[in-house]
Amino acid sequence: PPRSTLFPYTTLFRSSMTKLLLDLKASFESKKGKTSSEILEFYATIPNLCLDDFGAEKLNDWSYSVIFSILDRRYGNMLHTIITSNSPLSELIPCVGERIASRVAGMCVMIKMDGKDYRFM
Repeated sequence: PPRSTLFPYTTLFRSSMTKLLLDLKASFESKKGKTSSEILEFYATIPNLCLDDFGAEKLNDWSYSVIFSILDRRYGNMLHTIITSNSPLSELIPCVGERIASRVAGMCVMIKMDGKDYRFM
């Protein structure tokens, strides 16, 4: 997408890691559209990426590899990444593993948000 002078960076908000993984899986079945390599490259290099509800999905070996690859490249290239989760990092370790949690800790500033879930109000 073209960049504007007011907001010079492209930002992608992904409402869940599940959506990212489904995009990737769909590329395996489709002869049209983006390849899995192009999709991985996109997520790994977009200037600003927001991953919402991180750690909610169950990871298998393939999904762990995908998420690790994306976050490791973003960490290495110092790209802006916003990660939201309902769990503190210590509770994410069993869900995403130590290597992914380590990269999240190294690339993010932790901000604890207290308050009620607005969906239950």
